[in-house]
Amino acid sequence: MRKNRLLICALILPFLFSCARNEEPSVSSNNSVTSSSMSSSSSTPLSVESSSSLSSSILSSESSSSSSEKVYITDLQLVREKAYALKDKVNEVNVAESNEYVKINLRLLARFDMITTKKGMGDRYKLLMTDGSSYIYVKTNPTIYSKMENNVGKTFTICGTVSLYCGEPEITHDGEMNMVTQDIKLEDSLFPKKSLLDVYNITDAMTYNSKGCNGGELVTISVKYLAKMDNSVNLFYDGNNIIQVHGKSNFASSMKIGSVYDIQGAVNVFNFRPGLEFISAKANNELTIAEIDKSKLDKLDYSIYSTYYQVDKDAKYPEYSNLFKTLKVVEGYVDYYIKDGKYYTVITSENKEEVYGTYQNARDAKAFFLKNDCATNLASIKDIENNVFDEYYADAKVTMIVTPYLWNTQKYWQIYALEDTLSFVEEVVQ
Repeated sequence: MRKNRLLICALILPFLFSCARNEEPSVSSNNSVTSSSMSSSSSTPLSVESSSSLSSSILSSESSSSSSEKVYITDLQLVREKAYALKDKVNEVNVAESNEYVKINLRLLARFDMITTKKGMGDRYKLLMTDGSSYIYVKTNPTIYSKMENNVGKTFTICGTVSLYCGEPEITHDGEMNMVTQDIKLEDSLFPKKSLLDVYNITDAMTYNSKGCNGGELVTISVKYLAKMDNSVNLFYDGNNIIQVHGKSNFASSMKIGSVYDIQGAVNVFNFRPGLEFISAKANNELTIAEIDKSKLDKLDYSIYSTYYQVDKDAKYPEYSNLFKTLKVVEGYVDYYIKDGKYYTVITSENKEEVYGTYQNARDAKAFFLKNDCATNLASIKDIENNVFDEYYADAKVTMIVTPYLWNTQKYWQIYALEDTLSFVEEVVQ
């Protein structure tokens, strides 16, 4: 069995190979708040430079103009209307700023770190905030973005100006942000129920920045939890479509795989990959979602290596985006490549005698790179034996249900497999 030869190689190859490091990216929210309601809330300022956590407020800078000289919009729905009115004033990268001032109390729902470097595109750091019945994105600076990590659910007085970013209303934050004691309740209408098909109709219609990113509407989806893809991304299924849900590290730790949940979140697109930013979830014990019917799934062909995206092209890539909407079936052979003396599992279209010496070799062979934790970074014989895919190494063609994870920046396809669907297709003829 060549599998046994692999285990021997696992002990000696780290001394024979010296491969260049190539890190894989992790993948890497109407009743308005009025002036009177703001005045009834108490607030205490806190400097951004403070090393303590945000216990009362953030204040990084203050406009040189006296607040008494400004006329503030204090109604979130009006802010959104003013933002949409800027649609004919956007620049070449779909961004429009205004000199209409906003001062309003909003509750933090989530944070968005959007990849963006192109001049005029705006800052990448976004806060998703609500007045309880509507929502808006707040563009802020990296210092405040970082400070807000542990303040989801808290209320702040937001000062800034009305802006429009790739079709989505925003407040461009001016640096002043004070925490207040006001408890903003979330209305049921804030998160309308949508199917995953509805969600993808939304993402397809969204305007993206040139990195293929943007935040969108708030929704509730009813889905079955399929798998933990990594610490911050989990896979869910509604009986027809799938969706990758992103959140803080281990946000789904209390969820049970196979159970159904009503998930509240914000529709988003990240590097042209549609998904949902997690806000909250509760178990739905009344809804039953059918088991996956493998016979009805399309095959994921190795020819998808011709399907990818490019940034800074002001384009959409629907063929790429559509790959993430449904489960697929893959057939192939389990193999490995070596990086820094460790083994990483791939699925290839052809059976071969040896492991790949580098990830470039596997990429050139148009292999699928498995994202599953058990299949990567294998440094010992024990690691290899704990890899559920290793049982099938070099013995036979296998089949499994998968979803594309992403097109890696090193130009190879990563996939995630539902491990309990792995099985033989045919025995290898010796």
